[in-house]
Amino acid sequence: MKKFMLLTLALGIGLSQTTFAYDATGIRLEDVDYTRENLFEDDEVEIVVSVIGSSDKDTQINQVSIKGEAIDTSEMDWEVYQGGTNNRQDDTELGMSELVDIKISGLTYTGVGNELTVTVSTGAGSVSEDITLNAISNDTITGALVLDPKVESNMSMSINAGETKSMGLTIKNTSDIDLVNSVVKINFAETTVGLAIEEGNYIDISSIKYGRSHEVYFVVSATEDVPRGTYKINAEINGMNQIIWLEVKNSSNSPTLNISYDNTQFQSGASNPLTLNIQNSGKEVAHNVKLNLQSKEVLGLAGSSSMLNLGSIEGGDMVQLDLALLIEELEEDRLLVADFEVTYETEQGEVISEIQKLYIDAKGAEEETEILPSLSISYDTSQAFQAGQVNPLTLVIENTGDIIAENIKLNLKSGDNFGVFGSTSLITIGSLYVGEERLVNLELFISEMEENQLLNAEVQVTYEADGESINETQQIYIDAKAGEETADTAPSISLSYNASKAFFAGQTNTLSLIVKNIGDEAAKNVKLNLQSGENLGIAGSGSLINLGPMEIGEEKHLNLNLLIEDFEENKLLTADFLVTCEMNDGKVNSENQQIYLNAIGNEEADTNENAQVTFKNIFSPTGTILPGQEFEVSFSIISSGYAEDIEVSLGELKNIVPISQNKFMIDSLSPNTPKTFTIKMIATDEAATQNHPIELLVKYEYDDEIQTEAQYANVYVYNEEADDDDATSLPKVIIGGYSFSTETIHPGDEVTVHVDLLNTNSEQSVNNLTATYSSSLGQEFDSQQIITPVGSGNTLYTSYIAPESTVTQTFSFKVANDAGNQSYSLEIEFDYETEDAEKLTSKEAILFTVTEEGRIEVGEISTTTLTQGKSNDLTIPLYNRGKSDLENVMISLEGNGFTVSDNQLYINSFTEGGTEYYLPIVTPNTDKIQIALVAEFEDSAGNMQTTSYPLHFDVKSSQSPSRDQQFMFPEGMPAAMPGKPNNMQGGMGMPSDMAQPTDDSSLMSKVTSVLNNVLNVFKADPNLMYACASVVGLLGVFMINRKIKKRKNNKFIEDLDLGEEDSKQLTEGDVKDEND
Repeated sequence: MKKFMLLTLALGIGLSQTTFAYDATGIRLEDVDYTRENLFEDDEVEIVVSVIGSSDKDTQINQVSIKGEAIDTSEMDWEVYQGGTNNRQDDTELGMSELVDIKISGLTYTGVGNELTVTVSTGAGSVSEDITLNAISNDTITGALVLDPKVESNMSMSINAGETKSMGLTIKNTSDIDLVNSVVKINFAETTVGLAIEEGNYIDISSIKYGRSHEVYFVVSATEDVPRGTYKINAEINGMNQIIWLEVKNSSNSPTLNISYDNTQFQSGASNPLTLNIQNSGKEVAHNVKLNLQSKEVLGLAGSSSMLNLGSIEGGDMVQLDLALLIEELEEDRLLVADFEVTYETEQGEVISEIQKLYIDAKGAEEETEILPSLSISYDTSQAFQAGQVNPLTLVIENTGDIIAENIKLNLKSGDNFGVFGSTSLITIGSLYVGEERLVNLELFISEMEENQLLNAEVQVTYEADGESINETQQIYIDAKAGEETADTAPSISLSYNASKAFFAGQTNTLSLIVKNIGDEAAKNVKLNLQSGENLGIAGSGSLINLGPMEIGEEKHLNLNLLIEDFEENKLLTADFLVTCEMNDGKVNSENQQIYLNAIGNEEADTNENAQVTFKNIFSPTGTILPGQEFEVSFSIISSGYAEDIEVSLGELKNIVPISQNKFMIDSLSPNTPKTFTIKMIATDEAATQNHPIELLVKYEYDDEIQTEAQYANVYVYNEEADDDDATSLPKVIIGGYSFSTETIHPGDEVTVHVDLLNTNSEQSVNNLTATYSSSLGQEFDSQQIITPVGSGNTLYTSYIAPESTVTQTFSFKVANDAGNQSYSLEIEFDYETEDAEKLTSKEAILFTVTEEGRIEVGEISTTTLTQGKSNDLTIPLYNRGKSDLENVMISLEGNGFTVSDNQLYINSFTEGGTEYYLPIVTPNTDKIQIALVAEFEDSAGNMQTTSYPLHFDVKSSQSPSRDQQFMFPEGMPAAMPGKPNNMQGGMGMPSDMAQPTDDSSLMSKVTSVLNNVLNVFKADPNLMYACASVVGLLGVFMINRKIKKRKNNKFIEDLDLGEEDSKQLTEGDVKDEND
């Protein structure tokens, strides 16, 4: 049972330059706080002493002591903290006007008396304070029994609505005889609705020896609709009673008022309309609601009092107020804070008073300025953010300037209590036109806090405008609500998966497992271990999977390659997972969980019920093909399940002839196992100069029906002779060549196309040509809109093309975001006239392939701090954020200044939306390292891609002991001038450069240096300091005496009227004596 006492002392320390004495002033006892009313024998006590340094001197804390019979100090320890007891200070320095906290621990209440003295010794002397503990001493106990509510957080005497909770009492026998065969009776002192004692109404106690304690427990339940308030519990033993106050919390019923407003911008120097929304989000009525705008320098309410009476607001209702907000004229834009004091009464008569802040974007006086870009960031200020959990945050980014802003990037910087959860904090926006806005959805994790706080989040904004790079920081203010006290928390890990998924014997199957912490406590070191089964196991890796920490409600998705042994009949398999996790108190929770897999045996594996066959990795020839020249087209097909009787063939071809096998019959195709085909072809002599589509077909049975899947390859043929045959006929326009602005086209890409329009006729020109382009699936027009023109319509105009000449047209289009991973036909229809105004038409097609982009993102790493020279286990989540599966994924770390074990992670198939975990062991060799995570993978088009992600870690260097630790000093005396040990000579610590003074002024300068050094060395001990002052005084008297003697000698020599040589000898002798 641990008790805490908070003791605050303020020390004002000053040093007199004349007497070297210190004057300690300003000592005050600020607060003493206990977690319970009375201390008993053997209770632990913790004291925090707050000390303020001198306003003009630095000093050092040497010793902290406690005297008094009430406290056992045999295990006492103390540490210095700065800015609260969460930030430990490595040294004991106390700077000028610096506030530090000294936490004293290891103290035990002896039960004898209640007086103690706390003493803090510094370099300026010692200060003390007498403290009277609020304790029950063994000498003063008069009653025969003490009932005391337990104070540990999981046994606090409070309960939430809808909760069943175990409570505890400590019974202390303070009499001089043993207590035997007693019964503790627990009941509510008054009739209650919604509360009940479920267990522990009568508790038998066999014996409590005198002077000893005994703990008993009982269980209280509260319904969801129990009124909040304070209730009495009566505890009785042997005819003695004590009332225990039970606080019932029911935040869902109590009224909660939130203020928001609809306006977006306000002009300074004017009266602005302000519509306030007052929402009661609770279930109970809020009575006597009042709003009071706290007086502000530059704003106020026009035409009404600052105190607004709203009466009562029913639960769930909202009241609107139309006000006029007057803002004084400002020279520049400012974010003003309007503090509204909100007061109201609950049904129980409790008066609630709170301050709510509204942030007013006030525009300064308008003046003519040059055209400038400006980006504003805003969010819903009425949104409630809860501490201790992940909160959704939607930012609105708007271009409020006068020109377009390009290459916009946002970086929401993490604070002490919050940070972006589940993704990187750097967001790329792209471009925003004037007045355009964009929504960015984030998840913000806010750490636990004891009270509500207004968090200031900095958003760093970088963008380009008018050729200039702009970097600025904007603030958003987040009203974080502290979480209510909870009890009996524990993590709980659940496993789930798609139970309707079929698994196949004799194959490697993908098991998409969802792991979630459904408990009410964060879990550490979460591990899954697939126990070895009779028919299944994990392929390509060990059975132990380390998931690292998991926050409350956090989900992690695993794709396991599950190998199922071969068998004929269908089976229901059981996969046993051992799930372990570590709780906050260090205990390890372990449990077995089973999931059941419907495995299809090979006897029925030949069914096509679950098989869908599609094309992938289609490769067409590049460049120009001549008639008679051989070329190849290759492609693969893949099935989602077992498939049989599959036919692969080519569609109808024109002037393209296959010269190798072009029809394939496949008896069966295993799930997720691609099969590749290559067909050789040539173009005939009749093939015209144009792009020729090649239709690929696959037929199979699905859902008792024959299905046909079609895709296209293409080849560009150039045939000069075929063009000459048409030279004397009417002119014909074909596509003589084309190119795309990018080699790989992804959904959502903006693509620029360069098309060469060739007039094949050698004599006639082409006039007034319009080319209209569109796209569809394959060669047939379809209602699906694949592309959207960019910058203009889909019609191109060319006034004239000379005979056998080419005109190049350029146009751009945007690919649909939902375009699938396949080939599409870009059709171009030509309408043109001959020299005789005869109208002609023709049609050409270009095939382009859309490849769904592979995109791997790195999640929140288990730690951002590494220890130099030690192995650091990392858990790095990886997410497939692309729109397709990735194959043959290899993950590794590269960089400088570290070594790594378990560096390579191979993922056979990384499914769309899936999660994998990379678990390297990194050992930094230096305190500065460069690490990048490198991902190599094969995208849906079969292309290998490599992406690098820089990782940022802080490295804790292995530090040698400080100089104060390496050298021993007299007790109570700090290390003086530790940075200059080599400048000291002899026992008195004289600077070495004082060995040979050259003149009186130099000597006095050295004496001053000595005094300063002696002051630094001995200021920790006043007695030693007084001795030092005496030595300095004697030395000064001695030097003055020598000075007078020298002057008298010089006067005496002058009066003797000696010769020059004799005077010189006498003078040199005096100088020698002085030096000696």
